[in-house]
Amino acid sequence: MAAALRSIMQETRDLMARLDSLGREVEVGWEGRAQTRFLQGYRAQPGVAQAAAAWLETQTRRLETTTVTEWETVWEKVWTPDP
Repeated sequence: MAAALRSIMQETRDLMARLDSLGREVEVGWEGRAQTRFLQGYRAQPGVAQAAAAWLETQTRRLETTTVTEWETVWEKVWTPDP
């Protein structure tokens, strides 16, 4: 489970890098209203993605440090002397 979360965390960080690259392309290559409208919605997204990656990392570490203790109860018939 922790390995799966770590993989998702890495994918999220990879997507963040791609999103950052795309945002820089728009800032340089676009202009006018299209640029303004795109950047208004875009600017908050790297922070959202970073928060998601941080949450995944925290959960991964919690899972990696979790230990499980199993307690079993077994019913047995035991002879006892009559009083």
